[in-house]
Amino acid sequence: MGKCVLASGEGSDSRQRFKSIKASLLKKYGRDWWEDVYKRQKPAFVAKERIRNQTASYGVAVNMLMANTHLFGDIARDQIHRALIMVPKW
Repeated sequence: MGKCVLASGEGSDSRQRFKSIKASLLKKYGRDWWEDVYKRQKPAFVAKERIRNQTASYGVAVNMLMANTHLFGDIARDQIHRALIMVPKW
């Protein structure tokens, strides 16, 4: 299974950063690769928001349990995995 990197470029200059990153990737890997990756953009954003909303809704105490115990840590990793499988594989 390949590695998955989920990144966010939020901010006031996010459109410019997106264009710059796109240009770099097109130059290095070509249009076919870029189009393949671009198809996964929206599902990746949905997965990122799902992970963000879940962790925000847990609260400080539960987040502390997830960070410091195996049981709750496994539950958290399972939730993240469920969100990430929404992103199509290549």
